[in-house]
Amino acid sequence: MSAEQPLLRAHVPQMERVASLTESQGGFPNQAEVSEAEQAVVQEAGDTDGVTGDEGSSATDGGGELLIRDASSPSRKADGGEAAMKGERENPSLSSRQSGSDGEAEGGAERTRQGRGEPELDDRERHAAPSGGGMASKAGGVAVLAASDQVAAAKRESYMGMMADLVAQVAAVLPDAEKRGNAQLVKHVRAALERAESLVEAWKGARVWGGEEKAIGVIKVLESLRARAQEWRSTLALIERLRGEVEKAKAKLKAVSKERNKLDLAAAKALPKALHCLNLRLAVAYGSSEEFKAITRARESKQARRFEDPSLYHYALFSDNVLAVSVVVNSTLQNAQHPEKHVFHVVTDEMNLPAMRAWFALHPPGEMAVEIKAVEHFPFLNASYCPVLQQLQATSLKAFYFSQQAAEDKKRASRGASAEATAGPTQLKFKNPKYLSMLNHLRFYLPEMYPLLRRVVFLDDDVVVQRDLAPLFALPLHGNVNGAVFTCRDGDDFHRLHKYLNFHHPYIAAHFDPNACGWAYGMNVFDLHAWRQHNLTAVYHRFQTMNAGRALWQLGSLPPGLMTFYNRTQALDVHWHVLGLGYNKEVALEDVQGAAVVHYNGNWKPWLDTAMKQFRPFWLAYVTANDGIIQRCNVDLKS
Repeated sequence: MSAEQPLLRAHVPQMERVASLTESQGGFPNQAEVSEAEQAVVQEAGDTDGVTGDEGSSATDGGGELLIRDASSPSRKADGGEAAMKGERENPSLSSRQSGSDGEAEGGAERTRQGRGEPELDDRERHAAPSGGGMASKAGGVAVLAASDQVAAAKRESYMGMMADLVAQVAAVLPDAEKRGNAQLVKHVRAALERAESLVEAWKGARVWGGEEKAIGVIKVLESLRARAQEWRSTLALIERLRGEVEKAKAKLKAVSKERNKLDLAAAKALPKALHCLNLRLAVAYGSSEEFKAITRARESKQARRFEDPSLYHYALFSDNVLAVSVVVNSTLQNAQHPEKHVFHVVTDEMNLPAMRAWFALHPPGEMAVEIKAVEHFPFLNASYCPVLQQLQATSLKAFYFSQQAAEDKKRASRGASAEATAGPTQLKFKNPKYLSMLNHLRFYLPEMYPLLRRVVFLDDDVVVQRDLAPLFALPLHGNVNGAVFTCRDGDDFHRLHKYLNFHHPYIAAHFDPNACGWAYGMNVFDLHAWRQHNLTAVYHRFQTMNAGRALWQLGSLPPGLMTFYNRTQALDVHWHVLGLGYNKEVALEDVQGAAVVHYNGNWKPWLDTAMKQFRPFWLAYVTANDGIIQRCNVDLKS
């Protein structure tokens, strides 16, 4: 048997195996199996060469191995052909030996056929019959080409699958990103999706695929975007959790603030024990001492003419708080350049009149004149003349003050709204008892109370005077009745008229500007002569009558003041009157120090434990701390 026949027998089973793998895979054999088959073909060919030891067969098998390995590379096959031709030109004996070997192989094959009794082949048949080595080389090349196509297709499908999964995951974030305005993420996601889609379209149906590097690049971008999207969503989830916690904290803070406001209001409504002790001891001392009464009568008789002298500086102060009144008078006295020209008109209720007179009998204000009266000393202040007094005595107002809140809460509950969610007409601040006191409304009767005076400076009992106020009496008001500090600031919407008045009422809407700026009570300069000319007390009475059912405003004296003195108020420099020391912690200390008058408006009054520590010293500076009754009553004087 010749050497060629075992070689062919060694190659043919491997080729059949490759063909069977190709058929089983639908034309795309498994890459691992193809490689294994290919390696087996090469290895067995080498083993056969070793057995024969024939030089010509070895050369032939080497050429077959070269063809099998390089069947997928046209350039390498061309390079191999050129090398073979070059070798023949340089060494003709190699070509002769190859031809001899081929001739010997053909002779051997002929002798085999004769031995089997087969007919001899003629020249055409002999030349047409392919050699065993050529068949093996062609079959190996086909197998390798099929394996290469299968590998490329598998890679393409794998990358396309990966990209499809990533595209689905990344595209899912687009709605949220667009909704939440993450423009940068939306831009990057859309660009990546468009790139992936264009690559997939280009790969569909392509027989030759060479886009591995592009696929890897797009997949990396998609994976990066997926990571960003996951991180962004995690951040959003964290934000939502934090927002929930913030809302819970806000609700809790609102409840705590509401409770604190109730306690602050209770403290503001109730006279502290020490101040109650002070008023009681003073009243008892005054009632049991004829000396106090004699001192008061003698002083008032001596100063009677000054009480009506229009050339002096007159102040109106209405309060039932003895300690507060003493601080206002002391601070004015200590900062006045000519105390003898300053006159105070203090009005209190009948119950606190003895204590007020006893205090000033014990602590006369030097050369300053102080007139002390009760509301009952002005006979014209009766229900037939004062609509507000009629309202204060009405049962309906008392019901509104004491029980209306519960009724309003019940109405809101029947409508399905909570008391906190709906703004009722009875806000907490309207529970202050001052709204039921005539002392809070005496400011509208200054011309009648002091008919001989031309100008009066009105002061609240929760103010401290820090400069001489004499210049206010020469300040031009340009025909206006009221001089006051306006409380609006740039961008401030809180102190405008629509916050105080009911602009749903047709009269209010027709006669007032909702955006007009409000001004402050507490330190006001009133031109009583202009007041009388405009008959503003009658205007005030008309508004009070219209508001009998609280249709124009709720309670208090500021809303009717804003209406009565509307377009008749002269703006003063803000340094004359600095407000907010009873509720606003943000008031700057330099503003307080430079103010002529500081005002503790709000619930945190300076005589209460709730007072703000940074502002209380300005008030304590004018308290008569060495008074024996104050010390026995343990009035809190700590800053």
